[in-house]
Amino acid sequence: MVICALIAFATLYLLYSSRFFRSLRLKDVCWALFTYMTLAGILWAVLADTWPWFDSLDLIHCAKDLGASNDYWQVGCYMNRFPFQVGYLCLIKLVMIIFGESQTYLVLEIVNAVAAGVASVYIVRLTEIYFDEESAKLGGLTLFLFLPFIYYSTFAYGNIPCLPFTIAALYYQARAIKTDSLFSSALSAACIAIGVLLKSTAKIVLIAMILIMVLSALREKKARSLFGAAVIVLGYFCVTQVFYALVVAKYGVDMSNGVPGVAWLAMGLDVTNKNAINSNNPGWYSGFVWALPGDTYSPQVIHDQAIESIKSSLATFVGDPAFALSFFSRKIASTWLEPTYTGLVNGNWSVGGDVPMATRPMTRVLASAYYGKANTLILTLSDFMQTLTLASTVYYIVQNGSKRDVPSLCPAIAAFGFFLVYLVWEGKAQYSLIPYVLMLAYVGYFIKGLLVALDGRWHVAADSCEIKEEA
Repeated sequence: MVICALIAFATLYLLYSSRFFRSLRLKDVCWALFTYMTLAGILWAVLADTWPWFDSLDLIHCAKDLGASNDYWQVGCYMNRFPFQVGYLCLIKLVMIIFGESQTYLVLEIVNAVAAGVASVYIVRLTEIYFDEESAKLGGLTLFLFLPFIYYSTFAYGNIPCLPFTIAALYYQARAIKTDSLFSSALSAACIAIGVLLKSTAKIVLIAMILIMVLSALREKKARSLFGAAVIVLGYFCVTQVFYALVVAKYGVDMSNGVPGVAWLAMGLDVTNKNAINSNNPGWYSGFVWALPGDTYSPQVIHDQAIESIKSSLATFVGDPAFALSFFSRKIASTWLEPTYTGLVNGNWSVGGDVPMATRPMTRVLASAYYGKANTLILTLSDFMQTLTLASTVYYIVQNGSKRDVPSLCPAIAAFGFFLVYLVWEGKAQYSLIPYVLMLAYVGYFIKGLLVALDGRWHVAADSCEIKEEA
């Protein structure tokens, strides 16, 4: 990874010092990045030749059923337990209506690739509005190395489709604060509402946005920022509630019988699961949300069982602080330090079905990507980008601690919110993808800071040599 970092920074330094970089338009960087991410994502989907599994397969079956028998909404069935998936479910249904059931998964992969391309562009634009054009160009060029956007194209879930809307919400919020535009606040509200509908955990970003608007109002003493916060909150509730009402009215489904949130807390704190003692990923999925199968399913009973499980876990942590420290340190590491965010695993499961994905025929290139030299390169680049993203966020916080540039705090606050939630919530490495993507907005700013410092020292050293030669 060190070699990778040296090569990357040397390349960026040469580019930054060149006439080409100064003449390079940000618009061209955005178009190149969008094209690259979209085409690379589609190419990976074709090359991987995978199929939907686990929740992805369940959601596709649920979408086929929606409006027909609605069996998946019956007591104890998938959508009855997880109605928060209805936003992505309706996207799948729309794809089925337009392209047909046989092409659904392929189109969802293309949707992921396009969404990754759009998200990349909004990251660049977010860096520009937070900092400056040079930082945005450097960040955009570095984003070409962010490989999870490519190999996540095969994961039919809301993680990737929610990203362009979530990042766009931050962009329009920053514009609203800087220009006092209520229209931009309305756009921000619409974007974050769609983001939450596609991936419910984007609510954490919404909370961060509201905090930013309030902080901006207090710091700048602008009542209009409070109006902007109100527009975002009201807009969010209007969009989501109207959407839910339309789904209920059209399909006659019950969205009030879902698994209570404490069930995910019970899994996140579970010390009885074998993962808590024997592996590096304690507090991950344990199947607790599927307790009480079939007609025996009851949200209230699961709620009561979850509360008892949480109490038992807390008692264990209090009684054995060393175990608690080990539990949470391993959970943090497994959730936040997996550089692929399990993106490769999601397209190469070794369990499930008569023919697990990992046993499918593979081309030499695909086998290398999963198991060979290409895999080593993928892991190295992914590890480099994850480390760079964390370093960039720390650098931003240190550099801007006294300046208090309020809008640009939003990704950091949101990421911290995700960290706190997943400290106790059910853990998975894929859950950290969204906060890491948000923090990519700081990468260009960090790289520019390093290059400017390096360039300054280079010139100082050169001037010193010249003085010595003259003497």
